[in-house]
Amino acid sequence: MRQTKILAYCWPGKDNGAAFDYAKTIDYLAVVGFTLNQAGEVCVPGGFTQLLPVRERGTELLAVLQNLGVQGFDGEMLKKVLESPVSRQALVDNCSNIVKAHSLAGIHLDFENYGGDSALLNHFVRELAEALRPDHSVSMALPAKTAATTWFTAYDYKGLAGICDFVVLMSYDLHWPGGEPGPVAAVPWMEQVVDFALSRGWKKQQLFLGVPLYGYDWPEKGKGKAILHHQAIELLRKYDIESRWHRRHCERYFEYVAGDVPHSVWYQDEQAIRYKASLAHDMRLAGVGIWRLGFHFPGMWKVLR
Repeated sequence: MRQTKILAYCWPGKDNGAAFDYAKTIDYLAVVGFTLNQAGEVCVPGGFTQLLPVRERGTELLAVLQNLGVQGFDGEMLKKVLESPVSRQALVDNCSNIVKAHSLAGIHLDFENYGGDSALLNHFVRELAEALRPDHSVSMALPAKTAATTWFTAYDYKGLAGICDFVVLMSYDLHWPGGEPGPVAAVPWMEQVVDFALSRGWKKQQLFLGVPLYGYDWPEKGKGKAILHHQAIELLRKYDIESRWHRRHCERYFEYVAGDVPHSVWYQDEQAIRYKASLAHDMRLAGVGIWRLGFHFPGMWKVLR
């Protein structure tokens, strides 16, 4: 049987132990925290070099380049870098040097909140690919879309399909902390995300389906907060309640009341992960991309492939 590849995002320092524990199960370890500045310089995250020996267990390492600023993903800063030929070339050179110095498999771009010119982003990705190939890859994390929309227009699905080696579709946060409670990654919606990507020219072997290992806990009023599998189980035990399975969305959910405040929770368990992984397998995609390694829980690994 064809196996589904696993790309796992890893926070260096926090997730190092899990990276070595499950290295033989993971095909790509995508190490987050490589950040850029306006001059095109790249900061290497602490704890990264401690992960290098994981390659001896057959896992390929990817450096995840992110446009993170003090207050989160900084789209304006990225826009300025891409608009400057000097900064853009510096960024290409610095990425190339990091990949070659550490014998990495490639660069994985996680550029979020970018609202600039899509042609500039495509141009940078093409320049980076030309600098790294043929020995190294260029991949991306792409925001999930189910149709041509008025948002995320800077991410040119069709143009990038002809440049990137592969992408992780960020097919999660269908419902997010600032919105209404609901499934984080409903399987029918995930299938629509894949279908749209295929309609824009992506090949199945280029696509990794993004799979969340977290959920959200929404109070009746106010923003939700992220919740992991073990935290959801603790709440079920504390309030002596049982979760329910949503047959259409393929996720678990439950409600509870804390201090007179009603809460709604949606979260992932082994069954939810099985359905998501099965979708990637049945659609013959390259694999799944899990966010993130430190959020793993018992029973998850055996259903991912």
